[in-house]
Parts: sequence; structure tokens; C-alpha cells
Amino acid sequence: MKVWSREAFLLGGIYGVLSTPFTYFHNNISEQIFSLILALFIILMLFLCLNKVPSFITYILKQHPDLSYYLISIGWVAYFLIIGIVVLPVFAGIFEWQDTTIEKTTSIFNFICNWGILISLLVAFIKSKLPKQ
Repeated sequence: MKVWSREAFLLGGIYGVLSTPFTYFHNNISEQIFSLILALFIILMLFLCLNKVPSFITYILKQHPDLSYYLISIGWVAYFLIIGIVVLPVFAGIFEWQDTTIEKTTSIFNFICNWGILISLLVAFIKSKLPKQ
């Protein structure tokens, strides 16, 4: 199972980079493209769960190691968002949260994502500049 491997985090990074521009536009076409990218991400994630690595992921890992290093560093965000989308409504339903609690939890969740991306990229940059041993 390749769920917590380099391939999975690379897939998450690719999804994050491809889907981000479409989240800023609020029209029908961009929402459909975003939904298509999300569906493709979920299908490819299922392939990785079945130990089937798509060839483009292997190609990126082998042919573009620097790019893949940065994509892997931010690949956790896609999975973190999916977990949040699934878990937050469940917790809100179980514990009967108030609207203010849901808003604060969502803002903390977004704060972790925004700063986590910056910190992940910074750590990846610093690690890539350190001498290899």
C-alpha cells in the first residue's frame, strides 16, 4: 500500500498545485474543472491504495527530482483537507457545536494549512540547500 509514500505525497502536491487556481474563481466552469481534478485525484489515490503507481508519477519522480521534492513537501495539505472535510462535520454533528465554534475551528484549520504550506516549502528549500552526506 502506497498511501504514505513519496508517490502519495507527490500526488497530493500535484493536486494542490492544479486545483488552487480554480478555487479563486467562482463561476460554473472553474467549479466543474475543480470537481474534475478532485475526482481524478480520488481515483489516482485509490490506484495508489491498490499498489498501482501511475506512470506520470514515476516519470516526475525520476526525471524531475527537484520539482518532485517541493511537490512532496506540500503533498500533505490535500490529505489534511480531505480529512478535515470528512471529520469536521462529523464532530460538529456529534458534539452539537455552535456556529461560532464551527467558525473558529474552520479558521484554525485554514491557519494550519496556510502556514503549514509556507513552513513546508521553507524546510524543503533549506534541506535542498544543505550539503548532501
